Amino acid sequence: MLYPRAGVLSLTQRGDRAVFRMDSLRRVKTSAACLVDLTGLFYYMQLFGWLIGQPLRPDHVFLAHPRREDAMPFLGMFNATVTAGAPAYGFDFDAALLDMRVVRQAAELGAFLEDFPYRLVGAPSEVVSLSQQARGVLHAALAHGARLPTLAELAARFDISEPTMRRRLASDGSSYRALCEHCLREHAEHCLRMTNWSIGRIAAQLGFSSEEAFRRAFLRWTGHAPSRFRREARG
Repeated sequence: MLYPRAGVLSLTQRGDRAVFRMDSLRRVKTSAACLVDLTGLFYYMQLFGWLIGQPLRPDHVFLAHPRREDAMPFLGMFNATVTAGAPAYGFDFDAALLDMRVVRQAAELGAFLEDFPYRLVGAPSEVVSLSQQARGVLHAALAHGARLPTLAELAARFDISEPTMRRRLASDGSSYRALCEHCLREHAEHCLRMTNWSIGRIAAQLGFSSEEAFRRAFLRWTGHAPSRFRREARG
């Protein structure tokens, strides 16, 4: 359908996660090219879900573009953790979906292609909560190895007061602490799955005071020690 403009595509499985990669083979990485490639990535996500008759919801989206902020207009489409600077574009999702039966017929593809642009235009408006926007800011900080912004700094980022920020997060069923814990856990699990970093390096990357402090937090989040989680995630 897309040959030869689709670049190089691959699908791998690592433990209970499936990883789809899309290398667009671009020599020059511009912000405009990033948005074009993100559109393509979103198309594949929609196509895969359409084929099995249920939404495909990635946990992590990665960009082959060095600056995450250039992709901000489209990041809401995925409602997932997004990091930049990867070798290729892609996302991971529950590998159990690979066993789902394809329920679509070839004759239906034309209608899907005609409808896709409207899905693209409508997608960002589906993800508008303040807690999701705040998660994006926290994820960006962790992806760059920076400290997590305080609640006051987050509030200033969204041009609201700290009490208002707290109230609006509560109305979303969340809190500053819960968002931080969620983002730290996601990045910890990603590092354990996708890198060969030592536990100490991961702890330092996430801003923990010590390796032991990170181990205690990870055990509280998952019920497993980091080393055990890494072994099981890699099969």
